[in-house]
Amino acid sequence: MTREGELRAMLAKARRYISSAEVLRQQSDYDSAISRLYYAMFYAAEALLFSKGLTFPSHRGVISAFAQH
Repeated sequence: MTREGELRAMLAKARRYISSAEVLRQQSDYDSAISRLYYAMFYAAEALLFSKGLTFPSHRGVISAFAQH
């Protein structure tokens, strides 16, 4: 897969998580909706870093790098 394809896949995953959060919100499952939104933001942050040529092997690494950059 090309870098552009990988980036698109990351952003598509973030969008899917947002859609899932909306379904959960409609079911009044707020804790699960918040969890999905957290991961949507995480995948969007990972995509942003990836677009700058930065990749990290761990969840903690992505969060730390996002705060740094």
